[in-house]
This record gives sequence, C-alpha cells and structure tokens, in this order.
Amino acid sequence: EILTFPPSVRVIPVGMIIVPSPFNCPAVHLLSSSISPRAGEYGVSLKGCDFKDCVTEAKNGAAALWMEYGTLELNQCSFTDCKSGVGKHGAMYVCYGTSKFTECTFTGCEAGVDGGAMYIYRGSAEFKECAFNDCSGEDGGAVFFSNGTASLENCAFAGCSAEVEGGAVKAEYGTVTLNNGTIENCSAKRAGGGIYALQCKKLTIQGGEFKNNSTTGKTGTGKGGGCIINNGSKLFLNSVTFLNNTSNNRGGCLYNGGNPGTETYINGGTFTGNTCTNTEENLGLEGSGAIFCSSNITNPDTVLQLCGTETFTGGAEGTDGIYLDYVHDLPRFLRINSALQYPIRIYLNADSASRYVVAKAFSQIWHREWYLG
Repeated sequence: EILTFPPSVRVIPVGMIIVPSPFNCPAVHLLSSSISPRAGEYGVSLKGCDFKDCVTEAKNGAAALWMEYGTLELNQCSFTDCKSGVGKHGAMYVCYGTSKFTECTFTGCEAGVDGGAMYIYRGSAEFKECAFNDCSGEDGGAVFFSNGTASLENCAFAGCSAEVEGGAVKAEYGTVTLNNGTIENCSAKRAGGGIYALQCKKLTIQGGEFKNNSTTGKTGTGKGGGCIINNGSKLFLNSVTFLNNTSNNRGGCLYNGGNPGTETYINGGTFTGNTCTNTEENLGLEGSGAIFCSSNITNPDTVLQLCGTETFTGGAEGTDGIYLDYVHDLPRFLRINSALQYPIRIYLNADSASRYVVAKAFSQIWHREWYLG
C-alpha cells in the first residue's frame, strides 16, 4: 500500500501522482500534469492524513510530499519519522506554490542537509498552530525558508537541532513573521540555536517565548547566538521573552552580526537567566549573556537599537548582559531611543587605554552600568 487517504481528501482538479520512494515507502508527488507549471491552476487539500516512516535516499528528495507550483492546504495532518537520508527537504518540499498548514505536527523528521521537516523555496507559506518536535537537519533543524514569504501563528518548536545553523528555523532572503510562538530546547552547533536569519528582507517576531535554546559546538569554533543570529537581516523583536538561553561562543540570546544590512530593533521584552559561557578566549565574552554585537566585518552601518522599555534581569555578572565588540578600529554602537525604564549592563571590549568601544544614546539614559572587558 502506497498511501491511504481518508474521505476528507479533495484533489482539484488534476495533477496528483502517488509514487513510491526507492524503498516502497509512502510518498506524494504533486505536479502540474499537463497544465502549465506556472499557471497555478490546481490545488490540493488534505485533512487528517498521517505520513509515517517515509524514507527517501534521493539527493533532493522529500520523503513524504513534494509540491511544485499550485496551492496546497494541509489541515490536522501529521508527519512522523519522515527522513531524507542524504539530501535536502526532510519530509516535505514546496517550490513556488502557495501553502497553508493548520494544526499540523512534525515529529522526528530528518534531512541529510537542509530543513528537517520541510524546505520552502520562493513560495508563500502560512502556518497556524503547528508543532515541530525533535526534527533535525544540517541547516534549519525543522524548517528552511529560502526567498518568498512565511508567517507562523501560535506555532511551537521543541527539541529541534541543526548540525550547523538554525536549530529550529533557517531563513534567507525572504520575509518571515512569527507571532506568539515558542522555541524551546532547540540547538545548533555553530550558530542560531533557535533561528538563523541570513539577509532576510524582514524578520519580525511578535511576542512568544524562547526558552532553553543553545549553541553546542566547541568553544571558539562557531559564532553563537543561543536563540538567534542576525546576519545581514532586518530583525524586529517585539515584546519577546528570552529565558535561560545560552551559548558557549558569543551571545546567549542574540548574535548581531557585522555584515552589511544587519539591523536589529528590540521593542520591549524580557531577558532572564541568559548566559554566555565562553571564558576560554579571555575577552570577557561571558558579558554577552543577552546580546553580542559583532565587529568582525568592517561595516559601520550595523544597527542594534533598544526602545528603552526592555527588562534585562541579570543577576550574576554577564547574565543578560550586552557586549559591544571591537575589531579593526571600528566601534559598535548601541542605540537607545528613549529613557531606560530598567537598568542594563553593557560590556565593552577595550584592549588598551586608547582603544575602546563606546555606546551612544539618542536621548537621556537613566540607568547604565559599564564594564570594560
């Protein structure tokens, strides 16, 4: 048996081909059949379907479902232990199409390369109340978004991991919005235990909680960002809670890269119990419990901005701290656009009396503490 559909399945009007994987495990291949592949003239809606133990060894295979163009809607479907052993795309690949996922679950899905649960390329995707548990890949442990747009509403990621970058999500070049979601116990070895954002036009995270995420590679061999790394993207963090996240390299919560186009705007939110454990390099990097602002690239336009209402709880030295790096005679700036309502701790990499990092504010700062590392 290749695949069994419940009565709720609708296929409109043509273009669905069911094919076995190399191991005769279930797979669904959705093409445009005889119609123009760019016409978007067909749609597929699945409800209550369970995909389990799908396997493919194809280089670009998707173990459970592959769709090019058209429209895909999945409602209350589950994908369990679907694996793409040597290639990209994990359980699912969606290319150029429009896709909607409602109350779907992805558990134990794996990709040999990118996107443990799915890889979405140049399409638009919408997720509502979906859950990703224990998924893994090289980049993007659960989901890899490349170009296009994606929105995630009330979605949860737990226990997902990446061998390199983006324990839960890797997003590049497109526009992504996460509303009231959770990312918990996710990890990446090199960078972005929760999210890796590479040159995204806009990444907005509204509300939600990032908890117990981490980078796990050898100290000194990766970038960091226990929750998020921003590399050339415009990132907005609005009223997000960061709790007990950690990196053994740089930035327990956030690594703000030095590449052109890197802009991070933090509007409210809470940082509690976040740490950086890197003491081996003797640079005071443990001060980057909350944020590490990088100077690795000689780009003066990198932005890190607070609105002034954020809470950095920070008990022990370095916990929930902000670290401004100094490389290539180029200081990094922390912008604060209104009076601080709570204290913050800023750690400066000052390697001599005449060379140091400064922070500047657009208006009066009421509470500030400076630590030279």
